[in-house]
Amino acid sequence: MTPRGNFSEIILIATGVGMSPFCSLIPTLLNGGYQTPISLYWGLRCRDDICLTESLDVLAKNHSSFSYCISLSQPPEDWHGLRGRVTETFPRFPATIRDKLFYLSGNGAMIAEMSNALAAFGITQSQIFEEYFFNLKYKPTWEDVQKICARFTAEDAAILFD
Repeated sequence: MTPRGNFSEIILIATGVGMSPFCSLIPTLLNGGYQTPISLYWGLRCRDDICLTESLDVLAKNHSSFSYCISLSQPPEDWHGLRGRVTETFPRFPATIRDKLFYLSGNGAMIAEMSNALAAFGITQSQIFEEYFFNLKYKPTWEDVQKICARFTAEDAAILFD
């Protein structure tokens, strides 16, 4: 499957086992010659949950268009990666947020919060793909969505909150 449309980047956000669809998607795209940058942000609870890094490292080494980050919500003191829920550690977006494609997979709470935050910034539903693994009925509060939105660039935040 090749994503259709002109996108400057594909952003994959997973929690826990929500990574499983990406285990097929990422190598298929990269090994098929897909050139659009692909960024993966994977939220896990603790260091013992980390797996698949050997495969991800090989993909990142062999394809300059692919990168990944792991965020631990319960990191040990010596953890040097991202710390916190993936919705808290997800990087700020540049002004070009509207030309990206998003795949959200895993916990329904993360998906609902991120989908609402992305929609608040003008990302259309056709740019957001969702794969729920559990917590299907979660409804985020406006405060939860605002916390995520506050992480975006000041320029984007001005669009939403002014």
